[in-house]
Amino acid sequence: MSEREEKIDRFSFAERAIHWMAALSFLYTALTGLALWSPRLYWLASLFGGGETVRAWHPWGGLVFALVLGRMFRNWAGQMRLDAEDRLWLRQVHRYATHDE
Repeated sequence: MSEREEKIDRFSFAERAIHWMAALSFLYTALTGLALWSPRLYWLASLFGGGETVRAWHPWGGLVFALVLGRMFRNWAGQMRLDAEDRLWLRQVHRYATHDE
């Protein structure tokens, strides 16, 4: 890439941070939830500090995940609204689905 070319950021730092917070809090909550749910998977608790630590921090991980998900939804809500172009496409979706384009 030459010096004159400018990079185009597809996502801002805030969008990337929100994405990674959602991903990490989901993984933490999912893995600790599995450890609490099944005795066969309790070994996962040792990865996160043991049973007591997991029992104490699992709800907080879920809260973080829910808050971050809410923030992501707010960021994308405007883009998720149907506009005239979307309605036109929906009226013709049967043609798209049957390859009758």
